[in-house]
Amino acid sequence: MYDPARYGEWTTIADIESKEPTTVAEAVARQGKEKWLNAMNDEMDSLHANDVWDLVELPKGHREIGSKWVFKLKANAEGTVERYKARLVAQGSSQKNWRRL
Repeated sequence: MYDPARYGEWTTIADIESKEPTTVAEAVARQGKEKWLNAMNDEMDSLHANDVWDLVELPKGHREIGSKWVFKLKANAEGTVERYKARLVAQGSSQKNWRRL
């Protein structure tokens, strides 16, 4: 028989991960929506401050690469939520090599 206390840390992590939203609509419909919105604003401020991208005209015949938000709850050693984190990530799997050989 396994000691349930031995797995306490892992169950806490699983509990936190089950509370993470998977979409923006889900994040803003939750009780902590202000914290998620602040996390998203912090991410956008960081992207602008670090000149992550340039806005350019899309070349004819090409499609844009999509993006999505990824939400994470960061916990401290006791398992309580310490920080709300949001990342805007590019869906690079849709990117194709356009160079001709």
